[in-house]
Amino acid sequence: MKKNIKLSWRKKAVFAILPVVLLVISLELVLRITGWARSPMQSAPLLEEKLGVLQIDDELFWSLKPNVSKVVKGVMTKTNSLGLRGDEIEPKLPDELRILSLGESTTYGAGVGSDETYGAVLQRRLSSNNPNKRVTVINAGVSSYSSYQSLMYLKLRGLMLKPDIVLFYHEINDRLPTYLRDSQNNVIGMSLSDKQRYESRRRKLHRKLLKWSALYRVIRYHAAHLRLNRYRASDKGKEIDKGVVYLDLESRPDNQIYPPRVWPKEQWWVLDELLSACQSEGIQLLIMHPSYRATPPHECNFINFSKEREVDMLECYPLLHPDGVGIDEMFLDRMHPTALGHQRLGDALADYLITNRLIDK
Repeated sequence: MKKNIKLSWRKKAVFAILPVVLLVISLELVLRITGWARSPMQSAPLLEEKLGVLQIDDELFWSLKPNVSKVVKGVMTKTNSLGLRGDEIEPKLPDELRILSLGESTTYGAGVGSDETYGAVLQRRLSSNNPNKRVTVINAGVSSYSSYQSLMYLKLRGLMLKPDIVLFYHEINDRLPTYLRDSQNNVIGMSLSDKQRYESRRRKLHRKLLKWSALYRVIRYHAAHLRLNRYRASDKGKEIDKGVVYLDLESRPDNQIYPPRVWPKEQWWVLDELLSACQSEGIQLLIMHPSYRATPPHECNFINFSKEREVDMLECYPLLHPDGVGIDEMFLDRMHPTALGHQRLGDALADYLITNRLIDK
C-alpha cells in the first residue's frame, strides 16, 4: 500500500519556482552565447566624437573633452581645463561682469574660430565699453546639445561659474529625431526624449540589469522597438514639424520617423526650470531665438514663453537674414552662421544688453 507523501509549502514553492529559474538561466546563457542581446539599432557617433573632441558624459550624455587642441573641418578647436571652448576661466573678481552663453553648435561656433564666435564678439564689445572692468563671456555651447542638456549643464556646473547673465540659444536640436545623438544611444535611447533618457539613466537598478542581464536587455530592447513602431504609426511626427521649415533631412527616410529629442511640453518645462534657476541666483536671463538658413519667421515656445513670462528675448532672424545680403554670406551650411553672421549676433547682443540696461553702460 502506497504511502502518501505530504510536502511542506516551502518544498512546493521550490518545486514550482525551480523550473522557472532554470528556464531563465537557460535563456540567459543562450542569449549571451549567441549574441542576440545586442541592440537592433545604434546611433552613429557624432562628428566631434569621432574626431576625439567629445567625450561620453554620465550627467550630460556628452561634453567637450578638456584641454583639447585639434583641427575640425579646417578650424582649430581648443578647450580649457573645464572642457569649454576658449581661454581658462579665472576666479571671478568682485566687480567683474560674467556672462554664461549656453547653446548648440552655433553658440559653440562650428566652422569659425574661437575669437569669431558671437560670444567672443560680445566680450570685445562690452570690454571696449567698460575698459576699467573685466568682462568675461564663457562659451558653454556644445555641438548637438538640446535645450534640456544646456539646462542640466547650468544646474550641475554652470551656476558654479557665478554668471550675472545667462544667454540661451536653442531650437533646432530639440526638434531633431532621437537617433541623432551620440554612439551610446541604442534602441532604448531612440525611443526616449532627452528628459526621459536622463531619468532612465538615473535608475540604478535598471542600468545594472542592462549591463549584466542579456535577458533583461532583450526585453527592454523589444519594448523600446514597440514604442518606436507605435510612434511611426501615429501622426505625432507630423505635428512636431507642422508649419516650420527647419532642415531638409535628406538622410532620414520617410519610414524612419523617430520622436523629437525634446517634446513641446518638455520644452516649456525646460524654460520654466531655466528661469527659476536664474531667478533663484539673481541671474538675468536673455533668450536668443535662433534662425537657420531655411527658417521662416514663426511662433514657437521660445517666443511665447518670453512673452508670457516677460523674459528678455533677442530675435535672430533679421540679424541672419538681412536685406541686401546674400544667404551664402550669412551661412556656412544649413545651420551655422559665417563669421559675419556671428559678428552681427554679437553686436546685436551688446546693443540689446546696453540699450535695455541689463548691464551698466
